Amino acid sequence: MKGIRDVLADQESYQNGLENSEDVLGGYLDLPPGMIDLLDEHMKKVENIIEKHMPEEHILRRMDTTELMRTQVILAVVTKAVTKMNELLENRTYAQVADAAEDTIAALHQRGQYQGTAEKAEQFVTWDNTLPWYAFQRFGKGGAAIFEELMDGQDKLGFNMKKVLDFRKALIDDETARAWDTETHQVDLLDDEGKAVKATLTTAQLMGLYCLSRRKQAMGHLMGGGIRIANIEGQGKLGRKTIRQDDHFKMNPELLGQVLSLLTDQQIAVADKMQRFMTDQGGEWGNEVTMKRFGYRGFTEEIYYPIETDRQDRMARRGACTACRTSAR
Repeated sequence: MKGIRDVLADQESYQNGLENSEDVLGGYLDLPPGMIDLLDEHMKKVENIIEKHMPEEHILRRMDTTELMRTQVILAVVTKAVTKMNELLENRTYAQVADAAEDTIAALHQRGQYQGTAEKAEQFVTWDNTLPWYAFQRFGKGGAAIFEELMDGQDKLGFNMKKVLDFRKALIDDETARAWDTETHQVDLLDDEGKAVKATLTTAQLMGLYCLSRRKQAMGHLMGGGIRIANIEGQGKLGRKTIRQDDHFKMNPELLGQVLSLLTDQQIAVADKMQRFMTDQGGEWGNEVTMKRFGYRGFTEEIYYPIETDRQDRMARRGACTACRTSAR
């Protein structure tokens, strides 16, 4: 397992453009974010099992359900990444990256535009005022096929966004959504030193915080690193100014309960339905992608809500959530 981990890590370093890294596999390895960290954590658990039990015992028999599922995910991801390397998963014309690339090189040769040096290639692709369709057409059939693939993705995104909007409009009207996005509440939280401070959140942000509090993984962040509240945008020249709150805010279960008590029964009911839609419908869309790319279902939690960790302390295991970006609209 360590050998597999090292090869994957080396390839990921190369794909991320790190110095002194090499293309050990000769292609693009599509791995989910955090895969190397997952492997490291899993290897430590396997090593602990080996240390505690006789070497001749089957390791799998000593794993609990969670560890067995993690082993299955790791095997599925590695198998998918290797067997599908350099494949175009959604392209109508080409199955392999190499096929599209060869057609593009042939088209550039035919036009007399293939220069063979990185500098001249960069000059060729750097256009200031070229529309995307025309830009991709200059790369021949390969470029046109890639553009078509991107447009298919945009079409699917548009239909999905329409489905989300229709769901929201069936739940609450536009006027209510705008009101929840703009009305604010003063709440009591804690600063990094544990002193009581005031913070401002919109109703929509409170609803987002409520949804986060229902997800077990998110509670670790909320009670650990706390939250960083996203900017509350102003309402034009004559309206409210943008409220910026750049500090971290900490909380405890008692303060969290007090903050969430500001929500009405209607707002909690709406938040519950939106979260259920996100868990079920969003999970279905997400699993379609993770199955096709990585070979496993990535969204299986009973209650889901996205966790956005603050970039300034992302290395912390329980860093602060940028928890309150939620908009009812």
